[in-house]
Amino acid sequence: MDTLQSLIKLLSKQKLKQIEIITEDVKLSPKTKMLYEGIRDNLFENDNDAAEKIYGPNPSKSGYKKLKYRLTQRLINTLFFIDVQAYSKSEYQKALNRSLKNWAGAKILQDKGLAKLSTELYEQILKSSLKYDIVELSLLILKDLKYYFGILAYNKYKYEKYVNQYIEVKHLYNLKEKAEDLFVRLGQLVTNSKSYIYDEKVKALEFETEVLLKEVNNVDSFYIRHYTYNAAYFAYLIKGDIDAQIDICKKAISYFLEKPSFKKIGIFAFRQKAGISYLAKKDYQKSYEYLTECMNFNLIEGSLSWMYVRNYYFQLHILRKDYQSAYKLISETINSKSFNKINEKYREPWHLKEAFIHFLIKTGKIDPDKSNVKKLRPFRLGRFMNEVPVFTKDKRGLNITINIIQMIFLIVEDRFDEVLDKLSSLRQYNFRYLKRPEYARSSNFIKMLIKIPEGNYNPKEIRAKASKYHKALLENPSDYSEHALSIEIIPYEQLWEEIMSIF
Repeated sequence: MDTLQSLIKLLSKQKLKQIEIITEDVKLSPKTKMLYEGIRDNLFENDNDAAEKIYGPNPSKSGYKKLKYRLTQRLINTLFFIDVQAYSKSEYQKALNRSLKNWAGAKILQDKGLAKLSTELYEQILKSSLKYDIVELSLLILKDLKYYFGILAYNKYKYEKYVNQYIEVKHLYNLKEKAEDLFVRLGQLVTNSKSYIYDEKVKALEFETEVLLKEVNNVDSFYIRHYTYNAAYFAYLIKGDIDAQIDICKKAISYFLEKPSFKKIGIFAFRQKAGISYLAKKDYQKSYEYLTECMNFNLIEGSLSWMYVRNYYFQLHILRKDYQSAYKLISETINSKSFNKINEKYREPWHLKEAFIHFLIKTGKIDPDKSNVKKLRPFRLGRFMNEVPVFTKDKRGLNITINIIQMIFLIVEDRFDEVLDKLSSLRQYNFRYLKRPEYARSSNFIKMLIKIPEGNYNPKEIRAKASKYHKALLENPSDYSEHALSIEIIPYEQLWEEIMSIF
């Protein structure tokens, strides 16, 4: 009763009237309503478009800024009234959202002088935050509980209890900080590099990760394990130790399968990593098993996870020369309702894949009539170039692939005069942008393409003239990294044979 009396007294009718939330019958100002409904219904392209449609041709910047701020505040207020139990997907998410909302309420009560009431709430929240590995929140709560039972309402038993718990949780916090730091530092090297160098810096990070792995082996903490396993995977990826990558993935999957109340991201992420590792090992059957499990996850259509796993699944079909399945996958992806809403940076790689699929259609390796999916639109080289503006500017990245696509379509369409013009620009491109060792495969493949007209479109002559570069290509196999796979939609060795089949 004391608890409810304190809350009711604090939340008087007058204060309740001041709470602004978004409901079906809420009375919004006309401009606020236009902004809210316009954003909800995707009627605005950006802020400038929204401001112009709401305020007219010469919108007030300060007025629009205030309008956005007021709507943001009302939406934040509304957030606290959402039934998190109904919208959370896992027990962890329910516990996290409930704990954060209750903690925010407890802090407000504490600030209003209701220390006893806030402490009761802290003790309730702590049980859930400890159970669900919400380390940072547990630490904040324990600090307040130590202070309350150590000074404000001295209780020796509770004070010592929370001091000991604080020490334990602080240790977990430090481990999580260390694991997250290693995950970020190694992750940066992987995501921001076009080639991996196993240098002294990486060796030092790998050593730190190995030490941490031993330390967390007996620690039952979802996120500490998540960050540590990821850091180890990245270290082994840079090192090129595929067997170690697979081992750490299996260890991670085994642990996360025992945490059913938590997010499924741990299971999904490491099954995908295992699939990629087996892909690099050329064990396509094992890769297929892991990636198929990932495809069966209930992913949000158009999300990054949805696109990444489909990207590797597509690559697996290509490597297995199951071109018909590759056609089906790319048709389902490009024709999905969410595809055009995806940022162009993530859309463009699919247009590159689509171009190679059309090449395989032209060479008779794919029959669209044999797939029970919506047919891909006809391929036009001019339209394709307009759909990849970002990659066209990336001279040492996916622009390599664009140049190769242009060349092979000119060849397959018998546009031989244009082939000769393209050859001249390809030589210059190769000389200017692909000198560095990490571009050796692309450089050699372009040199092989150049030999096609020089060999008078005769397969024997072409192979003879290109043999030196073909040998160099085979001696420098792909590392099957994300960057390599994004450039070599069809691995160069495989693509070369498909091109030769034309003749």
